[in-house]
Amino acid sequence: MESIELTQWTRILVRYCKHLPSLVTAEIPDVSFRDVLFKTHQIRHTAVHRRVVNVSEIEKMIESAASLTTVLKDALRTRKIRLIQKEVRVRLEELKRAQNELETSMSEELTEVAHRRASSDKVEKKEIEPMFNEGSQNRLRLGSALDEFLIQCQTCTDLDSHHLEEMSGAEANDASLKLEGFGIR
Repeated sequence: MESIELTQWTRILVRYCKHLPSLVTAEIPDVSFRDVLFKTHQIRHTAVHRRVVNVSEIEKMIESAASLTTVLKDALRTRKIRLIQKEVRVRLEELKRAQNELETSMSEELTEVAHRRASSDKVEKKEIEPMFNEGSQNRLRLGSALDEFLIQCQTCTDLDSHHLEEMSGAEANDASLKLEGFGIR
C-alpha cells in the first residue's frame, strides 16, 4: 500500500513541483526538487525489483530521501534517514577497509608465489643442466664405443678375409660360412 502511495505522491509532486514556492525547496540547495523525487522513487523501485546498484547510487538515493523529508518538514523521518545514511557510511568504510586488507594480503601472497616460482625455476634449471650435460657426454661415449666396435669389426673382417685367402679352398668355405652366420662377409 505504501509503495502505491509513494508512486502516486511522486507523480503528483512532479506535476506540481513547478508551482511550489522557492522557499519550500530552498532547503535542498544545488539539487532540483524533480531530481530528488526521481531518486526517491528509484529507492522503492530498487527495493521492490531487487535491482543491483552501486554504492554511489545508494548514497544519492539516501541523500534524496533525506532532502524530500526535509522539504516535507518530516523531522522524524529525516532523522531516521540520516541515521541510515550514517550507518551506510560506517559499513562502507568497513567494507573498504576489509577490501584493502584483502587486496594487500592477496598481493603479498601473489608476490610470495612469484618468488617461490622463480626459486623453483632456478632449482629446476640447476638440476636439469647437469642431466643434459651428462646425456650429451653419454651420447659421445656411446658414439665413440660404437665407432671403436665398428673399427674392430672391420679389422677382424679384414684379418679373417686375409686368413681365408691363405687357407685351402675347403677350409676357406667353412670359415666363410661361419662368418656369414654372424652377419660378417
